[in-house]
Amino acid sequence: MNKSDLVESLTLEYEDELPPMDVRYAVDVILDSLTEALVLDRDIEIRGFGSFRNRRRKSQIGRNPQNGEEVHLGDRLIPSFKPGQDLRLRVRDFHH
Repeated sequence: MNKSDLVESLTLEYEDELPPMDVRYAVDVILDSLTEALVLDRDIEIRGFGSFRNRRRKSQIGRNPQNGEEVHLGDRLIPSFKPGQDLRLRVRDFHH
């Protein structure tokens, strides 16, 4: 599901309560807030859903896929997501 699919799904689910523009705005505000928190290196915890945080990745040597040349990749932050227990259980139980 991409962002447009999410907005469309929520719009259909809440069509009696919210106009489509409000749904799109709400999704944008939530995603922008999550992004800004990660940019500021803040952890995000949404109980029952999961947590987002930046992980430090040490420098390493990579390869340019176009020509195979070595490329130095410096220390960097990588956003990561860890699902909460409720989410893990719901996904597991849905597929059993």
